[in-house]
Amino acid sequence: MKKIVFLLLIVVLSNCSSVKFDESVFGNYLVSSTRDITKSETGVVPIRVTARNSSKEKALEIAKKYAVAAVLFKGIPNSSIQKPLLSSNINDQAKVHFTKFFNDGTYLRFVQKAVIDYNDTYKIKGGYEICADIAVQYDLLNEYLKENKLKTKFGI
Repeated sequence: MKKIVFLLLIVVLSNCSSVKFDESVFGNYLVSSTRDITKSETGVVPIRVTARNSSKEKALEIAKKYAVAAVLFKGIPNSSIQKPLLSSNINDQAKVHFTKFFNDGTYLRFVQKAVIDYNDTYKIKGGYEICADIAVQYDLLNEYLKENKLKTKFGI
């Protein structure tokens, strides 16, 4: 009887554990164009990003990272900016640099605007899934890479 109660307690406690959301910019995340985008005269690229986290605000912060990471490493599907600024196969030295770039907030210099689409926001287990429209300063980001010689430094 004690074993059954103990097993039942373990099952209940394991179901109460918090949900861990993937926040890695090197992982899988969903980005798309907000329309048939081309880089505007101002060098800004509008991107729609889906992100998940425990709150809408945290999900929006992750969405901003994903938007900049998509321009850097993935490109934007179904747009004229399908080719990323850098290769998606970056080496370990580049991963260390860009992990710091995202963790210290440097990436925020390249986010012009970020708005949650509340019509496309859902409550999920442990938090929220949001869609956000993010404006990334493509030309400024590309200039940053050139000024810091990041394309040649990492061989990408």
